[in-house]
Amino acid sequence: MKTKIITFALLLLLIINFTFAQSETPDPTMWMADDDVFAIAIDGDYTYIGGAFKNIGPRTGYGAKITSTSDLRSTSFPEVNGTIYAVATDESGGWYIGGSFTQVGGVARNRLAQITSSGTVTSWDPNVSNGEVRSIVLYEGGVYIAGTFTSINGVTRQRIAKLNIDDGSVNTDWVANATRTVYTIAPLNGYLYVGGSFATIKDSSRNCLAKLDTLAGDVDGTWRPQMLSGNSIMSIVTDGISIFVGGLFGPTTIGGKTRQNLAKLNSTNGDADDNWNPNPDRQIFTMTVSGSNLYVGGYFTTIGGQSRNRIAKLQSDGTALSWNPSVGNVGVGVRTIVKYKSDIFFAGDFNSVGGQVRNYIAKVDSTNGNLNTTWDPNANSQIWGIVFSKTSPTTLTPNLYVGGSFTSISRKTQWYLAKINNLNGSLDEAWRPQSLDNWVYSIAVDENSVYAGGLFQNAGGVTNANRLAKFNKTDGTVDAAFLPNPTAKVKTIVINSNDLYVGGEFTTICGIARRRIAKLDKTTYSLDGWDPNMTGTVNSIVISGEDVFIGGVFSAAGNGTYPRNNLAKFTKTNDIPNPSWIPETNGQVYSLSLSGSNLYAAGAFTTIGGLTRNYIAKLDTANGNAISNFNANCNSTVFSVVANGNIVFAGGQYTSIGGQSLNRLAKLNGITGAALDWNPNLVANVRTMAIDGDNLYVGAEVLSGWNIDYHTFFARYNDVAIPMPQLNLKVFLQGAYR
Repeated sequence: MKTKIITFALLLLLIINFTFAQSETPDPTMWMADDDVFAIAIDGDYTYIGGAFKNIGPRTGYGAKITSTSDLRSTSFPEVNGTIYAVATDESGGWYIGGSFTQVGGVARNRLAQITSSGTVTSWDPNVSNGEVRSIVLYEGGVYIAGTFTSINGVTRQRIAKLNIDDGSVNTDWVANATRTVYTIAPLNGYLYVGGSFATIKDSSRNCLAKLDTLAGDVDGTWRPQMLSGNSIMSIVTDGISIFVGGLFGPTTIGGKTRQNLAKLNSTNGDADDNWNPNPDRQIFTMTVSGSNLYVGGYFTTIGGQSRNRIAKLQSDGTALSWNPSVGNVGVGVRTIVKYKSDIFFAGDFNSVGGQVRNYIAKVDSTNGNLNTTWDPNANSQIWGIVFSKTSPTTLTPNLYVGGSFTSISRKTQWYLAKINNLNGSLDEAWRPQSLDNWVYSIAVDENSVYAGGLFQNAGGVTNANRLAKFNKTDGTVDAAFLPNPTAKVKTIVINSNDLYVGGEFTTICGIARRRIAKLDKTTYSLDGWDPNMTGTVNSIVISGEDVFIGGVFSAAGNGTYPRNNLAKFTKTNDIPNPSWIPETNGQVYSLSLSGSNLYAAGAFTTIGGLTRNYIAKLDTANGNAISNFNANCNSTVFSVVANGNIVFAGGQYTSIGGQSLNRLAKLNGITGAALDWNPNLVANVRTMAIDGDNLYVGAEVLSGWNIDYHTFFARYNDVAIPMPQLNLKVFLQGAYR
């Protein structure tokens, strides 16, 4: 008996703790969508997603290695968990990276790290705190960094420091504390020219610009451009003789001359060149010198006497050459430029170059400015730094490290509908439906075909594939003979044997009046006579045996003959609603999910089936009554519900459910509605979910202005859909105490 009691205790412990090991973070191997995902359909080793997205890409973190000829990122490089603002070569084939991150490849690295050419995080660990790293320069055996930080490994250093190249420790002989941000450092002839928004550096009054020695960080008293306070220098470069400074300033006096945003200074005394004045109309962020030419990037639209959008090539007198890639529209800019052989690589926060789509990074010819049409890394957010590695101070390699605010790069353009390989998480590039011109809201899959419904009018070259189309499951081509042509949005599709059930906002389909719901023959494409004739939108359809359950925002079936508020039950052969199944909700039903003899309903209601139930409920499929034991008591709309045995996932826009503070996605006890111990804590509204074995797939929407990780739009949570262990306590106890 003692053995049985111990076993019983262990089983109880299993029941209590079975969720503890389940992941609350998305599977990092799954590729990400760049916009809302409204539909998910799982088909064996593949998952189809539909929505408002236009690109699909791998989760890379905030940095990646690509090359001058290949836009595919190296999968061997570590994921960085925060923004990278600065990148510099280590002259050994790898890079130094700086920013606001705290981990690189899962290794603690606060704001500064070194990565080898093979992607290894080295032991070099300065441990920067209280701010960000904005600039890194390797010069004469030291690593100089600048930014907003105030401490390095416990040693006070205000916004600029010199580190030992061997171990990253602070050089104690070199001190040049600045009062405000230092953005940029440029070395020349044993000195460092530094720029930022500071007013004092090493206790010397120097507005925005200073020249420091490399021995102790002392300020050179003879180099005084005498800039006014309240300005900012963002970039400094040198041609070996003169100092070019760019930023956000003026018109103001600098080096004794009136200049705006860009100036050329004498490297000895800081005087401005009398004859060099490109006068850009807006901020300069980045520059690079090539021979007698200066490539300049920023927010400007005029420079050197010419109209130039965000990037320009200046000749020695400061006038703009005819070279004109033309970047983006108003409000975008170029933040980093590098030259490699005969090409210019640049990046920033733009979305087009030369009238062609280029998201945040591009490659153009250094002579004529023409866009390279085959190289397109296609990042999902802003890029701050791009640097080619060196194996010596003068030997460049074709390897390019890219850092910024992005979380995905090497993405593929894929509008509104995509097929994901579940085994490796990548986009199936062999399945590329073309020419979809609007959003997809619903997907259903059978043995040979993929059906998609939504708002589109064109699909795969078929110009009248209005709102409902059929795609070949192998290559994504559209069946041009399948043209039901519903007159308004399709929101749900269900396949049952040879029948295709379609719901939405339409009033006509196949040229015949069918209000919001219809049944089609999959083989002949003909419309069935079954016609529930709903008064309002159908959002969800589920089928159990001969029964068809629908949810939406309607008041009656039969064109008003049979009152039904937002829920109704039919059979597959009878379009008159079941007279004894009338749950009656006081708000819209968005989603339905079956589990045995029970139906879970989710939506915007607060009463259903005769009981107060906030936004989610469990109904008896036989009589429509709400199950009294189940009460998740959510505090806002639930858009999606899926059940797997005795667990239920609810997704929506709520912040409380099942007695717990949980944001937008929760796992519930299917018997009681109590929240189980699982908290992904999402920042986006969950719109759709699907279960495959023990894994949960989630699609979400993000409202305008939300700052999110792009993994939020589409994610897979592994091993979370495992049903709760079942235990017949009465039988077990009888056995234990015999």
